[in-house]
Amino acid sequence: MYGVVIFVVVLVVMTWLPAPDWPLPIMAGYVYGVWAFPMVYISIVVASAVAFLAARHLARDKVRAFLRRRPRYRALDRAVAEHGWQMVFLVRLSPIIPFNLQNYAFGVTGVPLLPYLWATLAGITPGTALYVYFGIFGKGLSSTPSALNWVSLGLGVAASIALGVFVTRTTKTYLAEPNERRR
Repeated sequence: MYGVVIFVVVLVVMTWLPAPDWPLPIMAGYVYGVWAFPMVYISIVVASAVAFLAARHLARDKVRAFLRRRPRYRALDRAVAEHGWQMVFLVRLSPIIPFNLQNYAFGVTGVPLLPYLWATLAGITPGTALYVYFGIFGKGLSSTPSALNWVSLGLGVAASIALGVFVTRTTKTYLAEPNERRR
C-alpha cells in the first residue's frame, strides 16, 4: 500500500515539474500490471490540473503582455480560447509537444478549466494505456516471451505511430485555419 502512495506522489510531482515523466507509467505497468492504469491516469490528471491552475493564476498576466507584441501567438491563443477542448484534445494526442509543458501552456490560454479537464481525460487515455501496456509487456517478456506478445507490441507501436502522424497533421491543419481566415 505504501508503495502505491509513494508512486502516486512521485508521479504527480514529476508530472507537475517540467521533467520527463514517461518512464513512470511504464514502471507502474511492470510493477502493478493492469491496476497501474487507473493509478497513473488519476495521478496525471491531478498533476495536470494543478499545473494548469498554477499557470493560470501565476503567469497568465505576464504571458498576455508577451502575446500582445506577437500577432502569431495571439492567433494561437485565440484559436485555443475559441476551440478550447478540441485543441486540448488534439494536442494531448500528439506526442510532439512535451506533456508537462502542455499543462502550463494551456493554463495561460483562454481555455476554461472544465473543458480543459474533460479534453485531458479523453486525450491522455491512449498514451497512458500504451505506456502502462509497455510495462506489462516488459514484465511478460521477462518471464515467458511468446509470439503473441511480440505481435501485440508490433501492432501497438504501429497504431501509435499512425495515430501520432494523423494527430500531428490534423493539429497543423487546425492551427493553420485561424491564420487563413484572417487573410
